[in-house]
Amino acid sequence: MSTKDSGDREAADPEQARRLRQRLEKLNARANAGEPGALAELEAFLKDQPEVLAAAGDLARHAEKVWTDLVVGADSFTRIAVASQVERLKAELAGPDPSPLEKLLVDHTAIAYLAQRGAELSAAQSGGTIPQAAFRLRKAESAQRRFLLATKSLATLQALQSQATRPVKGPRLYDPEGRKTG
Repeated sequence: MSTKDSGDREAADPEQARRLRQRLEKLNARANAGEPGALAELEAFLKDQPEVLAAAGDLARHAEKVWTDLVVGADSFTRIAVASQVERLKAELAGPDPSPLEKLLVDHTAIAYLAQRGAELSAAQSGGTIPQAAFRLRKAESAQRRFLLATKSLATLQALQSQATRPVKGPRLYDPEGRKTG
């Protein structure tokens, strides 16, 4: 059974999704092997499946996953909890109707947040040599600077957008009696 998604495309049932994935994997393997015509077939397939292309090309999502894996390791519960926290953070930072640039900076800020938290956890570890501990601390300080820069960039953009959309007061009219009007 198919259902409509928000783009009025038919959403694949699990069996259709499995077949599409198999076809994609085969096309990709053929294209990677340099088989003549396979790259054109892969491009045509992806043109017909824009949601697959969008998901595969979402580098922010890939970076979030890598940083989450680095921070939490193999613990599935913590991975789910951290991913949920990052999604909440992004939703709060983006607000109800973010611009494309705002979305980009929100993603960047979320990734910097994960990197900063991971570096702080690493710096808090005991053990190793003094140079290793100093390296972990420098890494945490560097991640903190990147996180602060990301949040500052996002806050600046949001402040500028807020000023740009704020209603402009009308012109002040001259009042011969010296009262300010307008």
